[in-house]
Parts: sequence; structure tokens; C-alpha cells
Amino acid sequence: MATSRLSSSRSTLVLLAGLALPGPQAPAQFGPLLDIEGAPQAKTQEEFDQYLEVLAANDARKRVAEARDFLAAYPESALLGLASVYLMEAHKDLDDFGGVLSNGERVLELLPENLRALLTLSAAIPNAVQDATEERVLLDRAESYATRALAVMERKEIPRSIRLEEWKGFRAGMASEAHEALGHIAAKRGQIERAMGEFELAVELNPVPDGRQLFRLGAAYAAVGKVSKAGATLRRAVALGPELVRLRAEQELRRLEEPAPGAGRP
Repeated sequence: MATSRLSSSRSTLVLLAGLALPGPQAPAQFGPLLDIEGAPQAKTQEEFDQYLEVLAANDARKRVAEARDFLAAYPESALLGLASVYLMEAHKDLDDFGGVLSNGERVLELLPENLRALLTLSAAIPNAVQDATEERVLLDRAESYATRALAVMERKEIPRSIRLEEWKGFRAGMASEAHEALGHIAAKRGQIERAMGEFELAVELNPVPDGRQLFRLGAAYAAVGKVSKAGATLRRAVALGPELVRLRAEQELRRLEEPAPGAGRP
């Protein structure tokens, strides 16, 4: 059999940079704040009850409505930043980039070191960039959010409400998300070697293997001609999924198996 390879590394780079895959899941098991003991408090029972309606909303559209009602009713609330986190994530579930961006930035105005907002924005922006005239500004902004998230993690003390081993795994998962975002940003800029290095870090740091990250790393390997590594990594992505990742990884594997132009001719 002729040596397998991509028919075009450029086409793989376009796919890698442009593909919108399911985004990373925020560490919801700890809520929008890591340190529960440091959480802000409502001033009245009525304010707290309405905040609970935001948390209890059972779908994204209802949560948007409940969060907007809370923000309108209590514009000076100490819980405003946390309600905005839930509003940002509801917009993410609705694939509403404008809502993610505006509410994520509101979170950071109120809670400048909120890791959920920093990681959500750094992942969402490169997925959503389509306008070439805005691409540079938006990608620079996404990069600043990812690097800020890494800096916050580096200096953040272990919350008293989280066990040490749990915190280590949690922090590694967040760092993995930040490096994946940096890799995606680099790919959008055409910096494939840098993207590959960031995706390698993301995969290495993640305590739980992630099909999306493995697909992106496999596509980066393919784009620079590392065919063997690309194939092995993409096969892992196929095994892990989810479905869209599996389909895209299978597509890239088929491209890898295409014979080189002119192969097999006399």
C-alpha cells in the first residue's frame, strides 16, 4: 500500500481552525464559585428566593428569562456576578455567541478572576469568529482570557471546601481547557506548530481523556505531516466521541488513508 498521508495539509488546517465542536463543560459540580465559604449573600429572603429560581430553571431559555428577571429586580445585588455566570452559560447552551460574550464580560467586571467566565470566553470566541475584520481583535481577547485563567490558577489558594486531591484534578482540568483554547486560537491564526504544542499540553493535563481535544491534536499532527501520530490520536478520538467528534475524526482518518498523488501509477 502506498504511504498514507493527507492530500493537503492546508485543508486540514482549515478544518482544524474552523470546526465548531461541542465546547468544554464548565466544572459545574462546584458552582460558579470555587470557594463556597466565600460566596456572597442575599440581603433579603425575597432576593435569595428569586436567585434560587435562576438555579432551578430546567432549560436554557427558562434560565435566561429567570436570570434577566433577577438582574432587573436586584441590580445592586451581591449575587449579580453569579447570576450573570448562569446567564452566560445559558446563552452558551443556546449557541448565542453575543449573549455569551456580553454576559461573560459582565461577569468579569464584577468577578475579575472568575474562572468559569475566563474559560468559557476563551473557548467560545475562536469557535464563533467569522468576520475577518474582527478576527484579530477577538482572538487577542480570547488569548488574554485564557492566559488570565492560567495566571489565576497559578496563584489561587486551595479552597477550604475542596479536598487537596480533588483540587489538583480540578485545576488540571481547567488548565487543560485553557491550553486547548490557546491551541484553537493559534490554529485560527495559522500557527499550526504552536497549536499542536498547546493541544499536546491540553491532552497531557486533562485527568479525563477528551475526544474533542484528541481530534484537534490529531488534526494538528496531520497538518504537519506526522501521519502515524495523527492516525493513532484520531482513532482515540473516534473511540471517545461524542458523535460529532467521532464523525469528524473518521473523516480525517479517511483523508490520511488517501494515497499520495500519483501513487500506484506505472
